[in-house]
This record gives sequence, structure tokens and C-alpha cells, in this order.
Amino acid sequence: MKTKTIIAIIFIVSQSVIYGRARETLSLRGSVNTDLKYNSTVLGYDVRYSVYLPPDYETSGKRYPVLYLLHGFTGNNTSWIRQGDINEIMDKGINSGVIEPMIIIIPDGKYYWYINDYQSKARYEDFVFEELLPYIDKTYRSVPDREHRAVAGLSMGGYGALVWAMHHPDKFSYSVALSASMFNREGFAGIPDQLYKYMSLLYGAPGAKGNDRITSHFLDNNPLELAAGNNVESLRSVRWFIDCGNQDNLSAVNKELNDLLTKRNIEHVYHARDGKHDWLFWRQGIYQGLKFVSMGMRK
Repeated sequence: MKTKTIIAIIFIVSQSVIYGRARETLSLRGSVNTDLKYNSTVLGYDVRYSVYLPPDYETSGKRYPVLYLLHGFTGNNTSWIRQGDINEIMDKGINSGVIEPMIIIIPDGKYYWYINDYQSKARYEDFVFEELLPYIDKTYRSVPDREHRAVAGLSMGGYGALVWAMHHPDKFSYSVALSASMFNREGFAGIPDQLYKYMSLLYGAPGAKGNDRITSHFLDNNPLELAAGNNVESLRSVRWFIDCGNQDNLSAVNKELNDLLTKRNIEHVYHARDGKHDWLFWRQGIYQGLKFVSMGMRK
């Protein structure tokens, strides 16, 4: 066999091996478990949650940042996986080097809007910060500090992502709010009675009309009020990413939040782009939000 032929064969074989390894690398996938639960003393029931672990979690021995990912109203702990494709989005981003490997925790928030209700009968926010966060840091190989912890969510979960970071800036460095569902005072005073009947279970003043609906609990858990009244330095300690579609009914109130943060010189990212209140928009938004978080954690 001639020397050139031998060299050519070696080259072809070596390229096949390299290409095969590249394909193997690109196909690395993280693991997902949607059937987990935490027995909450605060809430008095088992809270279901899902977890995404990065592709190398089982073999690396490393510790990872944690993202708490919140679903919307009528959703549950599986929604971001079944409809949001978050595991595929993470795998793609990690394999391409765009997104940092991180642990994702998706708790079932039911219909509590991720806060304590005004009577403290359903203390969901207390459950998260007294029980869930310490449990996650003890159970998984997380980096247990605020610099490596983020919260994100859509609609009701976008509201939760804002409130958690505004209430607990010592726990989160990043907040990603997609199509955040929230009301300003005027909007809340004028919502239909049937919707208010439900919202009053959270904020109080059942049966109230107009401005009588604006309770202290509503104000204490309102992202617009918190953005306007919280300590400037505490707001600046969090990196904010706000994304809402121009065809979404929530676009005006999300712009209002942007304007409040801008007025107070709070650095943040605000996207107002074409899109509706749907999964197509949220899948695109969470990918950009994850890139935003990843860029910050690499600095």
C-alpha cells in the first residue's frame, strides 16, 4: 500500500472518530424528574416539584447554580417541561456553550401566586424561604449563595419572580419575568367582580368595590409598588430581565414597571417585542433570559 494511501486512510478514520465524539457531545442531555415532592410543615401538604439536572451532574462532582422556575396560573410543576420544553432548551444551550449548566427547580405553586395570603392560611412564600430553599441546597450540589441563585417565571410565575426578588434580594441575584401578570391600583380597582372575588382571597377586602380593594396586603405584594418604594440599593443588587409581548394584554403594565425602574436608575433589561401570551413567546423568552443569567454568572 502506498504511503499517501495509508495517510489518507488514517486521516479519514481520525476524522470519523472526532466527528463521532462531536456528535456524542452535542447529544448530551440533562436528566428530568417530574415526580418529586416535599412534605411541607408550613403548608401542611406535600408540594410537588420537578428538577432538571445538567448533563454532567452525575459524573462531575461539581456544584451548580440554581434557577427556580415558576409556572403560570392553571399550570403545575410539569408545565415548563411538557409545554415549555425547558429541558431541551437547557440541553441545547449547554451543549452550544451559550447557557451555563445549572440546576432547575420547578415547584407546584397551585393558585397561590407564590405569596402568603392576607390571612396567612396559605403561606406559600414562607414555605419557599423557610423550607424549600434550604432543602434544595442540602439535597442537591448547588452553590448555596445569592450570586448563583436566580428566579424566573411566566405570567403568574413572572409576578412571583418579581415579588420574590423584591422581597428577598439577599437570596437572588437574577429575576427573569416573562409576561408578568400584575395590576396597578387603577386596574385592580376596576377588575370584574368575578375575578376580584378570587383575588380577594389573596389580598383581602372581600366584596369591596373600587379603591376599597386596595389593601395593604395588595400594596406589599405588588411589583409596581415595590419598584417605586423599595430601597434603591436593594433593587440595584438584583439583575432584572423583563419580557412581554406587544400583543399581550399585560404589555402596558409591564411597560409601567420598566418606566418605574428607569426613573429610579435601576439597571435592567426590558424587551417589548411581537408576541402573545403563549408558549411560543415564553420558550423564546426563557432562552434569552437564561442567556442573560449565564452572562452575569460568568463575570
